Amino acid sequence: MNIAIYVDYFLPASETFIFDQIELLSTSHNVTVICKELNLEIKSSNSYGVQNLFRKRFYYRVYKFLYRKQWYKLSSKWISFFLTKYLRPGHYDVIICHFLTNALDFMHIKLKSPLMVIIHGYDGSQFLKSKKNQEVVNNIIEQKRIEYYFVSKNLKRLAQSYCPKLDGNTIFLGSKIWNRSFNFPDHQSEVHICQISRLVPKKGVDIAILAVKILLEIKDLPYVIKFKIIGSGPYEKELKSLATPYLNKNIFFEGELPHEQTLNILETAQIYLQPSIVAKDGDSDGLSISLIEAIVMDRWIISTQNSGVTELLDSVGTAENIFVCEPNPMEISAILQENIARFLMRPTNTIQKSNLSNHNQMQIIQSYGNLKERK
Repeated sequence: MNIAIYVDYFLPASETFIFDQIELLSTSHNVTVICKELNLEIKSSNSYGVQNLFRKRFYYRVYKFLYRKQWYKLSSKWISFFLTKYLRPGHYDVIICHFLTNALDFMHIKLKSPLMVIIHGYDGSQFLKSKKNQEVVNNIIEQKRIEYYFVSKNLKRLAQSYCPKLDGNTIFLGSKIWNRSFNFPDHQSEVHICQISRLVPKKGVDIAILAVKILLEIKDLPYVIKFKIIGSGPYEKELKSLATPYLNKNIFFEGELPHEQTLNILETAQIYLQPSIVAKDGDSDGLSISLIEAIVMDRWIISTQNSGVTELLDSVGTAENIFVCEPNPMEISAILQENIARFLMRPTNTIQKSNLSNHNQMQIIQSYGNLKERK
């Protein structure tokens, strides 16, 4: 099957859902990634191709200007000229579009191929808050040959609170490392904690830092605490300031790392911490692939309902190594302190790994037959 995957820009080869999907589909289908802004470090691989929609940066800047002004009809008309060059009738069996914002680009195109739109956290928590955006999306919904997928049930509920007509299936985010084996660290006197996330408010990195600082301030603590934060973002400076006086002593910012290097650091940790919150602007977290990978690796997990972990547990069952709490530094620190000796040993009652595979992402392609019948 010939599949086109449409994104705003091509993400780095990392732990992202989009890249995992590209790799998964390219094992058995012909995949072409069409992106508006090409990351020049990324080149086509042996298993998939990459096409840059705008060959000249001037055209991309015009599009971004129209989009920032929320002149969606103008921006979609502008981009439709470039899109039709690649989306030749009959050339692709199915088009997968990530983010509702990118789906707007198809408003003025008469598609010959089914379009499947993947709705991410930004769509539900940010984009759909605008009345104007809701009106535009309601117009797109009228196109019967578009099928929608949500990356979590919580996201679906949130999106439908703004656009009740917006309906579709939920894709369970699995992990491509589910069938690999990982060692558990043998640190008898050291407690290694890890968090992998963008440095933005909804990830609760500040809460994690405060919780670790409370633990570090305990006198005569018989363990060395090391907390490693992997990722980057606009709040890095503020978070580093919050980590003083333990910055680069007990709390380390590792920056963005390649996926395998990230997994290597996670493998040295006993505990994965992700106290996600609903940010003041309403932005909320989806079900993080890093969180799933930590569960696959049998780490001890401390997280909150806002991370989507409860939704995961509803799907695959509970386990002794997963603690769900409020996004409160005192409560998280108390869990760490009370269970610190236990956290040095590998948990035994964990989730079955096959339940965490990424095979469910293939639901998108399996639904192709449903769309085909609606032609």
